[in-house]
Order: sequence, then structure tokens, then C-alpha cells
Amino acid sequence: MIYQTDRHLDSNMNHIACAFDSLAYFRERYQNRPWTAYQLQAAWDGALRTGIISPDANHDGDLLDQGEGDITNWQTLADYLGCKVKFLGIYPPNSLEKLGNFVIARWFNPRTNFRHFVVGDLRPVEWDPIQGGSVTVREGVVDSLRIFKPLIPMA
Repeated sequence: MIYQTDRHLDSNMNHIACAFDSLAYFRERYQNRPWTAYQLQAAWDGALRTGIISPDANHDGDLLDQGEGDITNWQTLADYLGCKVKFLGIYPPNSLEKLGNFVIARWFNPRTNFRHFVVGDLRPVEWDPIQGGSVTVREGVVDSLRIFKPLIPMA
């Protein structure tokens, strides 16, 4: 799987594509449909162009400001990426809804005040889009879950 920090991806993806990359992971890992960096970047660009990811509202060339670079609809993004899942919703960290489902966890690091999305809510996580693992997961705690029901077997 391509890490969000891959040098072939643009700087916006390098900085904020952790949720996007975590969902794209499902297609590669569980549907056996690998991504190239070019395909992943094209999918990101298309999701931005169609509003699935919120745009650069202040036109400063990045997606780092409040309300920019956010996934506007998780199910629409899953469908766009070709992931065979049904988005069940956003849940608290201790939700039993996660059992048997695909879980993207948002981790929070109180020292850095950063939030970061990965696949899995327990260390070691299944997939961290930061190559080598993120400081946020190493030092942080899970603050919410995005839970998806797989429409195919997860083996």
C-alpha cells in the first residue's frame, strides 16, 4: 500500500490524506486491488474535484485550514474508491460496533494536539499511513471510530 508520505504524491496528500489512505487500504488489502502512487493521486484529485473532499476554500494552495481537506461523505468516498463496504457511522472509542467490521480510528496526541487516522484502534495498528508509524499513534489515544461493514469476507 502506498503511504501518504510517498514522494510521488502531492504535498496535500503528504500532509492530510491519512483518512483517505486508510479507506483506500481496504481495497488493496481485502479486495486484492493494489494502488499505484499515480492511481492514488488521481483518486485524491477526483475526490477533491467532485467535492467528496472539501476544497481549498481560501485559495492559498493548501488544504491545511479549518474545513479544508475534510471527507464530506464517507460512503461516497468508499464507493468512489471502489471499496466494498457500507459506512455505519462515527462511534466512540469503546463501541462494540467495531467487532467484525473495518475500523478507521482517529487517534489524538495531547502533547502535539495532532489527530491522525489509521486502520485499527489498538497498538500495533493494522495500517498507519505514515511510513514507520506516526508519533500520534505511539503517544496518543483513540478519540473516535469510523466503522464500515464489509460487503465481502475480510480474510
